Amino acid sequence: MRECSAKGDIVSVLPYDPIKKTFLMVEQFRIGMHVRGVVPWNQEIVAGFMDVEGESPEDTAKRELIEETGCSAIQLYPLIEYYPSPGGSGAKNYVFIATVDSSQAEKHTGIIEEGEDIYVKTIPLDTVKTQLKNKEIDNATAIIALQQFFSDNWPEKL
Repeated sequence: MRECSAKGDIVSVLPYDPIKKTFLMVEQFRIGMHVRGVVPWNQEIVAGFMDVEGESPEDTAKRELIEETGCSAIQLYPLIEYYPSPGGSGAKNYVFIATVDSSQAEKHTGIIEEGEDIYVKTIPLDTVKTQLKNKEIDNATAIIALQQFFSDNWPEKL
């Protein structure tokens, strides 16, 4: 028997400040990590379900970026699309880079009704690169987005 989750597509956003050469990363409690007995506060990029009818991936990305960081996208660039778990879900993840002014970021965000408790961290590009190299980032979407960002040489393009 095969089961398939039908919750919907996902949008993820890698917020980057090209002036300060910093990323905005978010940390939020993840029950799956808590159940495993590891630190449940995971360093991630902005993400959310496409749960507003008729909303495009780009519009969802802009909305989620504001909800989770307090920042508006200056520019939004498609980075990659992929199926995160095709064995049990048909959901597609649309991943974007958003250029932002990191000085506009809020430190604590989230929608209470959705149970969100999000902390926003401003992290220098070189620090994130080192974290990625040292396998200190353990969120698949963040890893995929950051590897694509660096392999496509986005820091030089922005």
